[in-house]
Amino acid sequence: MIQKINFNQKLIIIAFVCMALAFVVNKINIKHLYNQSQIEWLNHQKVTTADDAGYIRPAENYLKTGQWKDNFYGYSTYYQRSPGYGGIYLIFKILFKDNAIGFLMLFQTLLFGVGVYMLGKILFIITNQKLMSLVLASLYGLLPSAYGFVFYNITEGITPFLVIMFLYYLFKINAHIQHKTNHFLVAVLGMVLLLTRPQLLPLVMSYPLFIVFKMGLKLESFKKIVLYGLIAFSGFGIWMVRNYKISNQIIALHPIYDNTNNTIFRPTHQALSELYRIWEHKPENLHQSLVPIWTNTINGTIHQKHFINAVNFIPKKVKKIIPKKEWHQLFVDYHNTIQKQKTFYNKKMFMPTTLLKEEQDFINTVNQFKTRLKKELWLTNLFITPLKSYKKTAVHSNLNLYIFQNTFRGNFWMEVLRWLSFLVFSISIFMSLWLWLFKFEVLIRVLSFIVFGYTFYLIFFQRMNETRYMHPIYPIAFVLMVYVFWRLSLSFTTKKPLI
Repeated sequence: MIQKINFNQKLIIIAFVCMALAFVVNKINIKHLYNQSQIEWLNHQKVTTADDAGYIRPAENYLKTGQWKDNFYGYSTYYQRSPGYGGIYLIFKILFKDNAIGFLMLFQTLLFGVGVYMLGKILFIITNQKLMSLVLASLYGLLPSAYGFVFYNITEGITPFLVIMFLYYLFKINAHIQHKTNHFLVAVLGMVLLLTRPQLLPLVMSYPLFIVFKMGLKLESFKKIVLYGLIAFSGFGIWMVRNYKISNQIIALHPIYDNTNNTIFRPTHQALSELYRIWEHKPENLHQSLVPIWTNTINGTIHQKHFINAVNFIPKKVKKIIPKKEWHQLFVDYHNTIQKQKTFYNKKMFMPTTLLKEEQDFINTVNQFKTRLKKELWLTNLFITPLKSYKKTAVHSNLNLYIFQNTFRGNFWMEVLRWLSFLVFSISIFMSLWLWLFKFEVLIRVLSFIVFGYTFYLIFFQRMNETRYMHPIYPIAFVLMVYVFWRLSLSFTTKKPLI
């Protein structure tokens, strides 16, 4: 007699199919991205990005020299990227040597499959509906918006899995708050999340928020939060102490800029970035303005066309307030600060810990520009630019692969897939932003508030974002969207109010 396949077995099959599809689609993407004549199934290729060095090179340098650092000059070389992802690569480098990248891509694909399985478990905890959980886990796992980064050497390759695991144990705690093992596991996952992507600190803070609202302010909840904090923040705490010993200063969560950096990422660039944030939501416009000036000045090949190019990227409404000639002079002044930096750059030296006089004078001028523009463009600064940033950051299909953006774009079925992915991704993000305002259960409201806080920071403060920044919280948003639709279905069938 043939035994019926149970829920877990069905979920495993779905996870395996999604994992296999993710692997095949990413291999096809590699073929088209690098113009290969055929799919090379057993090679060790992946999608190369500018961020690779920050994640991979410290591990390689550690194996060669015993120092965890990048290869540029400045204190940030020691801590620009937190060590979580690099530590995983280090393990694969030790185990598989030159084949490390290939096995790491396989590992990330496997994590994606396990993530689909665990997401199905979460959905069942929420809905107690097996068929619904299977269908929705399939929807998540089959859409390329969920697996577009598994062949990248950046944190987006593993953070969705880590987020799903973190969610799973939070929901387990919500159902059985006295099970100590689940509290320990969520703390360990919090530690790994912080070491991998510190910007997910809001998610790590969801546990203490949840415990306070779930249990109230009493000794037992205080003990749980303290123990959680000791575990979850232990790894990142050690990392921060190490960084303080190197730089003699407390380092931010994402330390791109430093006075000692002998790269484009100096405080002068930071000041210009903050100035552009008043009206700009596209990081590529900032880079296309400043990178040519910095690169050509450092190489001694600067021309007037580079200043004119930068001025042309300034919108007309901004140049009505600050005339074109003042912007031109600002970029010339920026060039002059790089000329001073070039002396140190040619000698392959760290920059001084104190800013050069020319740099400080330049930053003061930029700050004057900021004051003038914020006064005149207050509506743009406070509302229009954040709304544009939200549209770019959170309203898209999340289909990042080359084959979707180039090779098959315009194909009928490709456009059907794009619209389906767009609806699922964008609606899930939008819906999840507001649930904390309504009387849903505590964990749902806490998670919604985390999504809101994370998104608000990106669109209001950071502004010039890449679309991939929403990728790690997509599983949270998907789960919250499912919760809302499930509650809506219950409301219709039972005639009870939604909230």
